[in-house]
Amino acid sequence: MTDADSFDLQDDQETWYLLSSDDKVASLDGFAERFNRDHVKLTSFWQNLLEAAESLGFEIAKATQLQSSKAQKSLAIPASFETSSGKKHINSLSKILEIDDATVVQLTLGALHSINTDNHLQSLLGTPSLFHHVLEFHSKQRFARLGIVTELLRGAKNDTSGTILDELDKQVQLSNNHRGLFQKLLFAACGPTNCPSSEQLSLLLGKLGDEQFVHRVLRLLSEQRRLEREQAMEALLSLLYARLEPDCCEFCLILLALQQQDFFTGYNSDHQRLAKLSGLLCAEAVNLNSFGPSHKFNDSKGLDIVKNCVMNLSQGVMARRDKHLGKMDEDLAARIVIPSPESIALLAVGLLLKLHNIDQAIEYIEVANECGAFEYTQASFDTLLSGKRPVLGEYYDQAPYDIQFSDSVPKLQIESDFTVPKMDSNIVIYTSVGLELVNGLVVALETYLTNSENVSALCRLGATLFANQPLLCEDFWRNPNKIGNLVESAYDMPSLWEILGSLCWDHQSVDRVFSYIPSDYMIASLTKSSKVAKDFALVVAAIGKMAQFNPDAVRKAFNDDPCVVIGLLNVHPTDENIMGQIFMLLSSLVQECPPWAIPVMKFYGARSSRDILPRCFNSEQKQTIVAAARLLHSLSNVMSSVCFSTVCTEGDVQEYINVAVKASIAACNSLATTLSFSCELSVSYVNAYYILKSTSTLLDSIRQLDNLHNNSRVRKVAAEARAKMFEAFSTSTSFGEMLAYFAAAPASLSMCIFLRETLQEAQLIKLATQEFANDAKDSTSEKWNLLVQQQSSNASIHSNSLVLERLQNLKNLRFDMNGIHNRGWSDCEYNPLHAAASSIALIKIWFAEAEHFALAQLAETKDDFLASFSPFNLLMSRATPPPVIRDDPSLENQWQTLSLRTCDLIARYVTVTDASDYVLPFWGSLDLLSLLLSHARYCGGIEGKMNNSWGVLFLSMKDCLMNVSKLLSDKHRKIDVEGATMLRRGMAFVRLLNNLFEADTVIASTFLDQENSAIATALFDSVRALTSDYSDEIPYRARFAAEGLSVIRSSKRCQELLPDLIKIVRIPRPPSIVSSELTMQSLKLM
Repeated sequence: MTDADSFDLQDDQETWYLLSSDDKVASLDGFAERFNRDHVKLTSFWQNLLEAAESLGFEIAKATQLQSSKAQKSLAIPASFETSSGKKHINSLSKILEIDDATVVQLTLGALHSINTDNHLQSLLGTPSLFHHVLEFHSKQRFARLGIVTELLRGAKNDTSGTILDELDKQVQLSNNHRGLFQKLLFAACGPTNCPSSEQLSLLLGKLGDEQFVHRVLRLLSEQRRLEREQAMEALLSLLYARLEPDCCEFCLILLALQQQDFFTGYNSDHQRLAKLSGLLCAEAVNLNSFGPSHKFNDSKGLDIVKNCVMNLSQGVMARRDKHLGKMDEDLAARIVIPSPESIALLAVGLLLKLHNIDQAIEYIEVANECGAFEYTQASFDTLLSGKRPVLGEYYDQAPYDIQFSDSVPKLQIESDFTVPKMDSNIVIYTSVGLELVNGLVVALETYLTNSENVSALCRLGATLFANQPLLCEDFWRNPNKIGNLVESAYDMPSLWEILGSLCWDHQSVDRVFSYIPSDYMIASLTKSSKVAKDFALVVAAIGKMAQFNPDAVRKAFNDDPCVVIGLLNVHPTDENIMGQIFMLLSSLVQECPPWAIPVMKFYGARSSRDILPRCFNSEQKQTIVAAARLLHSLSNVMSSVCFSTVCTEGDVQEYINVAVKASIAACNSLATTLSFSCELSVSYVNAYYILKSTSTLLDSIRQLDNLHNNSRVRKVAAEARAKMFEAFSTSTSFGEMLAYFAAAPASLSMCIFLRETLQEAQLIKLATQEFANDAKDSTSEKWNLLVQQQSSNASIHSNSLVLERLQNLKNLRFDMNGIHNRGWSDCEYNPLHAAASSIALIKIWFAEAEHFALAQLAETKDDFLASFSPFNLLMSRATPPPVIRDDPSLENQWQTLSLRTCDLIARYVTVTDASDYVLPFWGSLDLLSLLLSHARYCGGIEGKMNNSWGVLFLSMKDCLMNVSKLLSDKHRKIDVEGATMLRRGMAFVRLLNNLFEADTVIASTFLDQENSAIATALFDSVRALTSDYSDEIPYRARFAAEGLSVIRSSKRCQELLPDLIKIVRIPRPPSIVSSELTMQSLKLM
C-alpha cells in the first residue's frame, strides 16, 4: 500500500491567498510542474494557431516545445479505489476532467483534506456529494494557479517569482524567443473547453446522479470554465503589460485565438467580462505607449497583415449590430451598447497607423466608430474599473446589454466619505490601457476636437480613468501632456466639468482646478448649461465632488451665498436626479458652516409648501434618498452650533428642530420600509449609514438643547422633539427590526458565507459516517484505510452540530467584507461595517433615552416602563436573516435551526483583536452588550437567552485580559498607541463583567470562579499592577482599576486573593474626578 504522503497535493488556493497578502512565506515548490500539467492538451491548439498565422503570410521560425524534465512519479492506487465504486469514481472524473487516474486520486484525497475535520470518515466513493466536491476542488486549484501566475507577473511578491516565470517561459521557443507563458495563458484563455454535453455526462455518471444532478454538474463545469478563462485573460493582460511586447505575428496569434471564441466574435451574455477583457487585451497588444523606432510593429509586411485581419473583423461586428439593434426602437437603440471587443482592436490599430502617419488611419478609426468602439470602450472601463470581481461558485444573472444613458441625465453617483480609492494591480493595468487609448485618440482626432460629441466622449472616458486615482491625477497636474489638449478643447463645454471633477481627490487638487478657471466661470457654466438637464447635471455633479474635498473654495466661488445654490433647485424642479445632485452639493457646503445651515433648513422647512427634504425619503430613486440622508446628516452635525448661536432667533431654532425631527423620522421609516420589502440580494448600506448616523447625531444635539439651552421655550420644544423621536423608535416594530438588522449585518452576512461552506462539508461528513446497508452485506467492500477508520453503526453527524462545533472556534467566522461585496451582497465593501456602527450607536442612545424617560415615571412603574420600552427585548429576539438566504432553502433552514439572536451576532464583533484593520464597530458592541446586561433585571433576566454568546465572550475576554496582564507586568513597559488600545479593550471587557454580575451572578461566576481561572488571575494581576505603583502614566488607569476592583468584590474566586491585594492597594493622591470611583472602590474593598 502506498503511503498517503505520496498523494499529498500542494494547496495552491492557500498559496495564492498568501501571495496576495504579500506573505513571503508562501511556498512555490513544484508549482511550475503543477501549472504545466494543467495545460498538457495544448499542442494541437498551438500548432493550429501557428499554421493559421503562416497562412496569413507570416514566416515563423521553427517553434520548439521543451518537455518537462520532471516526470510524474508512478504511484500505486490505494486499495480503497479498487472497489467498483472507486473505479467508477476514477473513470468518470478522469474522462470529464481529462486527467490521469493518479491525479484523480490526488484530487479526491486533497478535497477530503480540505474539509479539515477530525471525525472518522467512511467511504464516500460513489456518492454525488463527493463527486461534486472533487470537481469544485479541482477547479479552485486550477483557478488559483492562474491567479498565482498573475500575481507573480504583477510584481516580485516572492523571491523565486522570476525563476518560476523564466522556467515556464523556457518551455516554448517561437522565432528564437521564449514564449512558454504566452502559449499556456493563450490556451487557458481561448483554448477548447471540451465540456461534455448533458447526454455524455449522463453516460459518464451512470447511476451516480439523477437528471437534476447532471444539470447541476453541467452548470458547475460551465461556470468554472468561464472563471478560469477570465483569470487567464487577466494573467495574459499582465504578461503583455509587464513582460512581453508582442510583434505583428504574436498580435495576430492573439486575434486568431480570440476569433474562435463566441465572446469575442459573437454574442454571449454569460461572458461579458471576458469580452471586455479581450478588447483591452487587443489594445494592450498594440502597445501604443512604446511607439517609436523600436516598436515591434515597425514591419511593413507584418503591419499590412494586421490591417487586413482587423478590418475583416468589422464585418462581423456590423452584422451583429444590425441583428440586435434592428429589432429596437430608435430611442432604445441609441442607448444600447452591443458587445464589440473587435472594435477596440480595430481602433487601437487605427491609432497606431495614425502615429505612423499612414493615410488609411482615419478610415480605420471611422470604421471602429461605426462598429461602436467608443461606446464599448466606455462600457468596458465602467465595468472593469468598478473593482467588483467574480467569486468562484457564485452565479449571477447577467444583463444582455450595457445601457448607456448618454441621451438622458447621468445617473447620480454616490460615493461614501469612507470609500478607499481602488488602486489594486488590476486597476493599474486597466487604467494604463485606457490612457494609451485616450492619448492616441487625442492625437488622432486633433483636427476633430472642435466637435462637441467627440470631446464629450473623450472627456467621459478620461473622467472614468482618473476617478479615484490620486497618482494619475497628480501626474496630470504635473504634466498634462496630450490629455491637457483635450481639456483645452472642452473649455466652453459642460464636458470640461466632468473631467475636472475626476481630477479632484484632495483639498489641494480643488485649489488647482479653481486656479485653472476664471473666478466667475463656475456660476457662468451653471447658467449656460441650465437649459439641458444632462449638461446641468454634469456641472452640478463635478462641483459637488469638489465640495467634498474643499468646501471653502466652492463656497467662495458661490460668493458665500447659500441662496445661489438653493436656487438651483428651481432650474429643473421635477428632476429627482438633479435634486439629489444638489443635495449632495449642499451636504458638503453646510458641513462645519452654521451660517449656511439656517437658510438651507428654512428653505426645506416644515412651513414650506413643498416639504422637499422629508418628501425625498419616499423617492423611487435610491440615489436621491442617499443624497437627502447625507444632507440631513450634515444639518444634524451643525445643529448644536446653529441653535446655540447668538445670531439665531428663537423661531429659527424651533423651526430647525421641528424640520430636522420630521425629516429624520421620515428617513428612518423609509429605510425600514425598504428593508422590509426589498427583493434585492443587497440593501443600501450607505443609505443606512447616513440615515442612522444623522438620527443619532440629531438626538445628541436635541438632548444638549433640552439640558443646556438658556431659553425655556427652546428647551420645551427640544423636550417635545426628544419625546417624539423616542416614541417613534420604541413603539415601531419595523423600525426596531431595521435597527437590529443593520447592527448585526456584517456578522449575519459573514455567517451566511460560513454556513454555506460548512453545509457542503457537513453533507460529506454525514454521508461518510453513515453505515450503508450494502456495505454491511458486502464483505469485500474495503474502507479508505488511508483516511478513515471503522465507525460504530449508530454514529451520525448532523450539519447543526458541525456548525455549532466550528462556531466555538473564533477564527471560523471571518468578516470577509470583500467577499461579501464581490458576491453582490453589499453596495460597497465597508458600508455594512459603518452602517452597523451607526446602528449600534443609535441603539445605545435608545437605552439612555429609556432610562431618561423612566425617571419621569412613578417609582412603582419605573421598572415596568423600562421592560416595555428598553431595546433589551429587541436584541434578545431572533436575528433577522439577510435577503441572500431567500433563494437557498438549506441555508435558510440552517439559519432557523441555530436560533441566533441579534445579541449573539453582535457579540461576534468582539472576536476581532485589531478592530482598526477591519473598521469593525468593536467598541460600540462591547458598550452595547454592557448596556444590555444592565437592563436585564428589568426585562426578565438573561437565563437561557445568550447561550450562543458566552463562549465567544469568554475566549475573547480571556485573551484580552491575559495580554493586558502581560503588558502591565513588564517593568520596562512603554505604553504606546497599541498598548493604550489594549488597555481600553480590557477596561471595556471588565465593565461588561461588572454588568454581568448585576444581571446574573451564576453566569458571571462561570467566567471567574472556575478553578485556575485564567480570567480571574489576569484580572487580579492587572488590578494589582494598576493600584500598587503610580510612578508612571498609564492610560485608563483609574477607570480600569475601579471597574476591576468592583468585579473582585463580586467574585468568590477573586475574594480569596483579597488579603494580598489589600496590602498593596494605594489610594491615588490627590483624588481627581476620574479617580474618585477608584477611591470609593478601594475603600469598599478595605
